[in-house]
Amino acid sequence: MDLLRAWVTAMVVFVLASMVTTVAAVGSDAAVDGLNDTTADRIAWNAVPMLLTFAAMTALGGAAHPRPQRFDTRRHAVATLAVPAALIPLALVYGLFNGPALSAWSGFVGALAGTASGWGLLRVARRLRSPG
Repeated sequence: MDLLRAWVTAMVVFVLASMVTTVAAVGSDAAVDGLNDTTADRIAWNAVPMLLTFAAMTALGGAAHPRPQRFDTRRHAVATLAVPAALIPLALVYGLFNGPALSAWSGFVGALAGTASGWGLLRVARRLRSPG
């Protein structure tokens, strides 16, 4: 049950963050008028939202993992990283079939970096809370 709690939290964060980034992209004037089709624009519009989404998903999913089980590092890693690890390849495949390869790969790199950042944030928070 402890794993399910972390996984559901991560999935809810993913859905909410995806909705927010979609609304932001559609509602932005830059998305319609001012977006140049350059490498920097593709990276900015794909990698940055993926980085933030996956970092939040990893950190909040890990934070939702209950306290006694959280101290087992392997179990905590499974609870925290299972959903991002499942969604990263799905996002890459979806991106490759629905747009330029550069956009898909930049989103992939952003998702990997976000997952690593979220995990690192959890590790730092754990060290700060542990006595000694």
